[in-house]
Amino acid sequence: MSVENEIGWVVSARSGNRQAYERLANLYYQPLVQRVRRLLGDYHLAQDVAQEALLRAHTGLHSLDDPGHFGRWLFRIGRNIAVDRVRRLKRSQELELLEPQDLDRHPSVREPPAAEKHVLPRSLAARQLWSAVTSLPARDQRILLLRFGRGLSQRQVAEECGLSLAVVKVALYRGRARLARLLQAAGKIGV
Repeated sequence: MSVENEIGWVVSARSGNRQAYERLANLYYQPLVQRVRRLLGDYHLAQDVAQEALLRAHTGLHSLDDPGHFGRWLFRIGRNIAVDRVRRLKRSQELELLEPQDLDRHPSVREPPAAEKHVLPRSLAARQLWSAVTSLPARDQRILLLRFGRGLSQRQVAEECGLSLAVVKVALYRGRARLARLLQAAGKIGV
């Protein structure tokens, strides 16, 4: 394949030609997966990152200065996404490893406003809440921690988890309702 063909596909894709972008995606998908896999160590996660990078490149194609550098640009997008995923995974694992009494001291968990503090001692309330949170499915735990622990918006949680906004809203609604039921059934915290 010649460089002229690739540049032509980039120019054509910028004009809205989907077939031209599909050719670019087909050309770069496997090399991108292999490069990202070296960073992540997980083939399936590398596939997800490659797909996300191709999607971002497609939507941001107008910002590419030189059509002759599409490959380099795409690999940089993929690398940035992979590095971000590694960071998020590390933060998520840090939170999962915390003991309930340490949860309230972690930098990514905000201090609740004074008006929201309960009558129970903070460490006891944290242990009871943490126990209820860890009984939820892993995805719901992560969504709740990102939303309420780190204070991300619903849209930011969706982006961070790679989910649609609707899925995040439903998970938050169900997760909060389930937490409330668990805590009330145990008679631990009035929610």
